[in-house]
Amino acid sequence: MIFSSIKTLDQFEAEISTIDDWMDLNEVRITVLAWNKRQSPHPLMDNSFQAVLDALDKRAESLGFMVYSFGYRKPATPKQP
Repeated sequence: MIFSSIKTLDQFEAEISTIDDWMDLNEVRITVLAWNKRQSPHPLMDNSFQAVLDALDKRAESLGFMVYSFGYRKPATPKQP
């Protein structure tokens, strides 16, 4: 995913919906945080930075990953249905 080419939250959600690995989600999260910290102008950040992080957290949870303040992890024991 090329973060700079994404202009809307819908595009962002569509891109992250293709990610199935917690390490890849962490990389996207780190990129988003770095972009926000640089305070570079970006249309996606203009909408709502928190909405971007919430979309990442929602995707991680839907895949069964644990959500922490520092990122995502695969659970030690899988959730039982």
